[in-house]
Amino acid sequence: MGMQVKHLGAIFIAGIMILSIFAIALSSATQPDSGKLDYNGIEFTQTPQGNWRFKHEGDRWEFYFFPEQVEGYGFPAEAGPLLDQPGFVMSYDARNLTTEVVQGLAAVHFYLENQLARMNKFIERGAVGVEALPELDCSIATAERPVIIFESVAETEISEIVLDNNCIRIKAITPGDAFALSERLLYHMLGVVP
Repeated sequence: MGMQVKHLGAIFIAGIMILSIFAIALSSATQPDSGKLDYNGIEFTQTPQGNWRFKHEGDRWEFYFFPEQVEGYGFPAEAGPLLDQPGFVMSYDARNLTTEVVQGLAAVHFYLENQLARMNKFIERGAVGVEALPELDCSIATAERPVIIFESVAETEISEIVLDNNCIRIKAITPGDAFALSERLLYHMLGVVP
C-alpha cells in the first residue's frame, strides 16, 4: 500500500509539471512578442543574448544597443559628409592607459572596423602608442581620408563624439561607452538615428 501511494504521488507531481510546461508554452505562443520594438519605422527584435536585430536595405544587422539607448549622444552634423567617404583611417590612443582599457578600446576598434567593412568601407588600421601598428592620429586627417579615433577620457568628462577638423573623435569614459558611441555612429550612417 505504501509503495502505491508513493507511485501515485510521483505520477501526480509529474503530471502537474508536464501540464505547467504546456501552459507556459501555450501562454507564450498567444502573447505578443515582447522582444520586438519599433524605432523610426524599423522593427527591432531582441535576441536571447539581449542584442538588437533589424533589417536595413535587405541586410540583417545586430547591435548591442537599441537606438533609444544611444540617440542621446550628440552627433556633429558636420561629420556627415566625412562618413560618406569610401574609407577611413581608424585608430585608438593607447598612451597612459591601463592594459584593460587598451584591450577594451582595441576590441571596440575591431568591432567598428568589421561593421564598417559590411558597408563596403575601406579601413586603414592604426594606433597611437602601440608598437605593432602604424602611428596614425588626427594630424593626418583630410576630407578625403578622415580619421576615426577612440580616446579614453577621465570620469569627470563626458562620453561623446566630437569633430576636430576631419577627425572624428570618439571620447569614452569606459570601453562600454565606446561601444555605445560606435553604434551611435553606425546608426547615423545607416540612417536609423539622425
